[in-house]
Amino acid sequence: MRPLKILLIEDFADGRESLAALLRVEKHVVDPVATGTEGLKLAKEQPFDVALIDLSLPDIDGLEIARQLRKEESRPFLIACTGWGRGEDVERTREAGFDFHLTKPIRFEELVKLLASIPQRNPAAA
Repeated sequence: MRPLKILLIEDFADGRESLAALLRVEKHVVDPVATGTEGLKLAKEQPFDVALIDLSLPDIDGLEIARQLRKEESRPFLIACTGWGRGEDVERTREAGFDFHLTKPIRFEELVKLLASIPQRNPAAA
């Protein structure tokens, strides 16, 4: 699998840094940020293959981030990473434009398999 360029938007510092480190071990290029505002700004400055987005953020919720990123021409594959896992939560993420919904705690093996199935959208990350 080729490395993917991943935007990780997660406000919980330990979780953000741990997941970023694990993804880097898998040879992915990861840009971790703590707020939706930072994530949207970064996503508009450079293309990403994937965006892993927490739904409960201190400034902009992940659903709104997905709606905004869906409008971008070179939008990344959007993965919701949330503690919300009921059927209606999964439906809300789908309606907001997420491609996939992962419920926390995330099983890293499941995430690795999912990432392996995503085509690389950013040739510069290769």
